[in-house]
Amino acid sequence: MARLSRAAEEEEGDLSLPVGFRFRPTDEELVNYYLKNKLEGSHAENIIDEIDILKFEPWDLPDKSLIKSDDENWFFFYKYKKGSRATKEGFWKITSKDRVIKARDNRTVIAKKRILTFYIGRVRKSTKTNWVIHEYYIPDDAHPNAKQVIMFSFSFFSFFFWFLFLFMVFVFQH
Repeated sequence: MARLSRAAEEEEGDLSLPVGFRFRPTDEELVNYYLKNKLEGSHAENIIDEIDILKFEPWDLPDKSLIKSDDENWFFFYKYKKGSRATKEGFWKITSKDRVIKARDNRTVIAKKRILTFYIGRVRKSTKTNWVIHEYYIPDDAHPNAKQVIMFSFSFFSFFFWFLFLFMVFVFQH
């Protein structure tokens, strides 16, 4: 996999990609390079930050991304804690079945992914939004530290179907 150039790194450690460049790793690259390295304690390129997504509303998350781009996809790691996925303003609800991610070379299952959608309000009185997360995780039997960290990418979904899914990884689309 080609390494990203850090041509325009800002003081805070943010990474600005040159015009025309996008951070668009495949599911397999996200799992094998970023998620597995995070689980094993290696931080690879340090371009995906770890944050507690439940402390923020989805519209606040783009500013937290280390990768600064006009591309409306943002990537984060999150230490998963079982239970509610509620924020102050609403909650994240799983809105898809888990899908398997297989290695291209030998077709073994390397991870799973699911989609979550943000709802404003509480469960009984909530309104669905266009904010979605693609959450990637490694099954318990595939890695000894599988439940410790998830990776996600998020975006605001606007009238087109999004196909990208991610250790657990969330994909937010705008």
